[in-house]
Amino acid sequence: VAATKKKSKKKGGGSGGGGASGPVTKTTSAGKDLSQGKLWKLLVEDVLQHFLYTLEYNSVTHMCTTCGVSRVSLLREFCNKTGVQITLKDYKFSLTAPLNEGDLACIVPVVKHTDFKPLEASGLYELAQVQLQSGNIEVALDYLSGAVQLFAQFYIGLLLSNAGHYEESQAYLESARRLQNKFHGSQSITVATIHHLLANSLTHIGAFAEAKQNKRKAYNIYRTKFGPDHARTVQSFKKHECKVIINCELVVTGND
Repeated sequence: VAATKKKSKKKGGGSGGGGASGPVTKTTSAGKDLSQGKLWKLLVEDVLQHFLYTLEYNSVTHMCTTCGVSRVSLLREFCNKTGVQITLKDYKFSLTAPLNEGDLACIVPVVKHTDFKPLEASGLYELAQVQLQSGNIEVALDYLSGAVQLFAQFYIGLLLSNAGHYEESQAYLESARRLQNKFHGSQSITVATIHHLLANSLTHIGAFAEAKQNKRKAYNIYRTKFGPDHARTVQSFKKHECKVIINCELVVTGND
């Protein structure tokens, strides 16, 4: 019986009950192997790669001392920009590692976006403000009305075109073109873009002659503004040959 107990004890892998526990492996995270010097080097390289700016400091301590920035302010700004939330306590920044994994409370991702601002409509709105401050109420109302219409026509037309509603987009694009001609002239870059969008919509509804005319107008504006060798002009010239499908046959209109 004693021999049997000793044998079963060896199979059990020691006291504690519950059977064999298997080999214990030591796991380490990559962050623990990353020193402050390596982290600062990676930060300098990332800033140079993304922003073409060189951080001329040897370490974060050197930067804080040179710029007169406290570590608390730097940590607060880092948390605000990245969404990192840490435990509220008095951190000892004099230590080699003032923070540890237990100080991390949670991470709330910060979503960044660019405000949608149509340049042409915004320009007319600013002109309206200037005229209003000068006392020219009628002129200001004219500019303001144009800004509202331009925003509604030039972008609804684009959205309809992208959604495949070409006949509906044509009316909005034509209205946007008239507004652009009125406020910015018939040779503006935006007018050329509208001609290009109109050509696309007209091609899809079978109005090939009108589509060809709009393509030619867009090309002429680009050639006047940028010259014949500019990439935008060359691209417009290549797209001047409108290819459409009629009764499953490919019809190519010339670019004369």
